[in-house]
Amino acid sequence: LGGRVREDVKRHTGRGVCVTDGQVPLIYDFNMKEYLLPGGGIEEGEDPLMALHREIQEELGYTHAKVTAYLGSYEHNHYHTLKKKYYQDTVTSFLFEIEGDATSERSDSDKKNAEVRWFSLEEAIVLMRQSESFGREHILLEKALQNRDMFCFEGLAINSDFLNGLSTADAKEKMI
Repeated sequence: LGGRVREDVKRHTGRGVCVTDGQVPLIYDFNMKEYLLPGGGIEEGEDPLMALHREIQEELGYTHAKVTAYLGSYEHNHYHTLKKKYYQDTVTSFLFEIEGDATSERSDSDKKNAEVRWFSLEEAIVLMRQSESFGREHILLEKALQNRDMFCFEGLAINSDFLNGLSTADAKEKMI
């Protein structure tokens, strides 16, 4: 009583799992000292796919990526230790392939604060399980390991304004 109510920052994010020649790129954030999958917040005028493509260019330096499957949508609540804020993220995730070589520079912010490191899918799963902030993302990597061509989470009730409660089959049509 009389205490302060916690105000969470609500946001939508797009994240992706990329498997190229048996390797997965993870972003190592120097400030948080954790690994995370490529992706980030959805900016005004973007949908989850557009945000993921922008983040792939900013974080990985690739301008050509092909989304091959929708992996699911989930809620992720976490505390950002540097920003000292609680976040309620609605994460929409995809499986994608990089086409060609890196063709653009990573953004200055990403070069300064983070580094791309490549791992086997199995190693990436172990690293993501250890993440305090993004530990649930290992589930996406495990789905990619089980079957890279499979459309995952069949029958999931999608929680996203962009997909607006569509069935998995309808969401796949809209996303791919």
